[in-house]
Amino acid sequence: MRRFKIKIKRRLKEVRSRETRILLTEITFASAVNNLGAKKMRKAVRRWHDERPRFMVTVAGGRRLDQLSPEEEDEFIQNRLGQLKGWLLDIVPDDLEDNQKGLVVTWLARLARDLETGYMSQFLEGNAPGRDPWSDFEMFFHYQQFMGEKDLNKIADLDELAQVVRAARPQIEKHQEGKDYGDVSKGTEVFRDDDEWFIAALHNKGAACSFGKGTDWCTAAPGLDYFADYYKPEDPLFYFEDHDPSVAYPRNRPPEDLETGDSPRFQFHYGSLQFMTEDDQPVSQHMQKILHDALMQTEAPHKYPIIQKYDRKMKIEREDTSAEDLHGLIEDDATHYEELVDIARHPNISDESLRKLMAVSDPTTPDYVGRTGQHRHATALKQGVARGANSPELLEDLWEITKSGVAQALEDTEKRLRASPHAEDPEWVPSKLPLQLRATRGFFTNVWKQIVFNPNVSNELMKEIAEFDGGAYLDSFVKEKILSREEGLVGDKALTPLQIRSRAIRRLSDEQGQAAAMRGHEEISRDIARADRSDVFFQESKIYARWKKIIN
Repeated sequence: MRRFKIKIKRRLKEVRSRETRILLTEITFASAVNNLGAKKMRKAVRRWHDERPRFMVTVAGGRRLDQLSPEEEDEFIQNRLGQLKGWLLDIVPDDLEDNQKGLVVTWLARLARDLETGYMSQFLEGNAPGRDPWSDFEMFFHYQQFMGEKDLNKIADLDELAQVVRAARPQIEKHQEGKDYGDVSKGTEVFRDDDEWFIAALHNKGAACSFGKGTDWCTAAPGLDYFADYYKPEDPLFYFEDHDPSVAYPRNRPPEDLETGDSPRFQFHYGSLQFMTEDDQPVSQHMQKILHDALMQTEAPHKYPIIQKYDRKMKIEREDTSAEDLHGLIEDDATHYEELVDIARHPNISDESLRKLMAVSDPTTPDYVGRTGQHRHATALKQGVARGANSPELLEDLWEITKSGVAQALEDTEKRLRASPHAEDPEWVPSKLPLQLRATRGFFTNVWKQIVFNPNVSNELMKEIAEFDGGAYLDSFVKEKILSREEGLVGDKALTPLQIRSRAIRRLSDEQGQAAAMRGHEEISRDIARADRSDVFFQESKIYARWKKIIN
């Protein structure tokens, strides 16, 4: 009887173990991520801190963890869990199936909770355990049929995983060599093939697998279809091969003996901004520029606009882009409105370019959407010009343009409302018009704020703007800025807009009380925050804002 009970218990244990493995394999990625904040992990993080030397567990204020109140300790542990989650998820590949990612997260979490592995220390100290866990996970799941151990739960740690993957590589390479890819020539669009570079666009799975032999690119994995996840006819994969013999593998092989796989290879996908080495690691910024520039010298940019879009992005973001190149982007009909706004803020932009931008009243860029047949004034672009202007004269010209522009905009707004079918209701226009006019004028007020924020603006122009605007905000700001200049706070000593407004608020508090000061503080906080965010420039058109959300 006792022997029978033991057999029953053993079978139940085996069933439970089998069920646990099934659950670990089938857990979703979202569930696995959610479990990182569960009680088990919280206890493990707390235990890790308890076992650290006392001098290494100080927190905010120089206190040790055991000196915190229960609420402070809970908040501290929660923050540490967030750090752990961030670093752990950084080594989970994106191109795995959902349940595979869930399994990886669960497996790593189990190893982290076991403090003897040292993974908890590495995660919380901002390091990734293992040599190259991202690539090892990719290879393990992409070529699981070749792995000596196919069950991740039976692999002890990342070191053993690396060994399993390394042992499978010869079989993987043999499988790739013997694969019939078919239609390689049809899927290969060659843009350059000479002594320096081979550059081609890859348009089908066969081409991706053929040129990706021996790489870690998921798009080249024969048994998987990640190629379809990336490829679009207007956004193909671009393949690069460096034909320079001095960088070939193995070294010093005669050029005529070089074969595919001997030369360093790279793969670009502009749509997902992935620029990878053959080890599926991001290329350096220096190498990325070399490869991109080589592609730009081919016919590819004329056929695929996404390359030109990225080229514009690189030029706008780089601080060493010349004024001539920036002006060329302004002249380019393909440049988008959002890009023009960023160009206006570039430190190397010339006055000539800024004058061209501030004269734009009805943008015709590919991405700008507004009401047909009406002035749109491009106030977002003018805000960028106001921030980038380097001379008082340019700011004065911008003020004249916007002063006349606001009158036109207010007139257009009233005409639009009165032409609406709702205007048949005698109460509708009077109820809507004040709000619409205030909103329209607000777009121009944002430009005027940027003009008075600019350190190059003259006192006379600030006074004129404040008087024309008639609002308390600009009036108090201008008075305080002029006063600071009279105190000698100019040049390197000049106050920032936030400092000027803070002084104005303190003065307002003395004169009108705390409530008025708080209102002023909230207003300047919003304006300064907007000035540091790119989306401030897209308030001018509700249509544009809705459209931008759709495309993003």
